[in-house]
Amino acid sequence: MRKSAMIEIAALALALAFVSTPSFAAGNAAGKKVFLDNKCNKCHAIKSEGIAALPKDAADADAGEKKEPADLSTIKPEFLKTKATPEDSLKAWLKKEVDVNGAKHKKVFNGADADLASLVSFLLGK
Repeated sequence: MRKSAMIEIAALALALAFVSTPSFAAGNAAGKKVFLDNKCNKCHAIKSEGIAALPKDAADADAGEKKEPADLSTIKPEFLKTKATPEDSLKAWLKKEVDVNGAKHKKVFNGADADLASLVSFLLGK
C-alpha cells in the first residue's frame, strides 16, 4: 500500500473517531468544575470523562434510590429538542422550565447564568 494511502486512511479513521464518539471539550474545565461543585455526580456519571456517580448514602437507600445513575457521556436527543437550540433546551431542562417525557429534572439549577452556560457547554462537548 502506498504511504500516502496509509496516511489518508489513518486521517479518515481519526476523523471518524471524533465524529462518532461524543467528546467533552478538553478546555472546558469550568463546566466540569460546575458539574462537580454542584454535585451533579450525586445522580449522574460521565464515564467518558472518568466521573463516577457518588455513592448513595443511607438516606437515599431508605428512600428507595436504587436506580443506576444516568451516564451523561451521551445525552438523549429528546432532551435537546424542547427549544430552538440544544443549548437552550438543556438549560431549560436544568432550570425545570420544560419537561421531557412528562417529567422535569429532579433538582433546579440555581447557579449563575455563566455557570449554567459552562455546564451546558461541557455536557454538550463544546
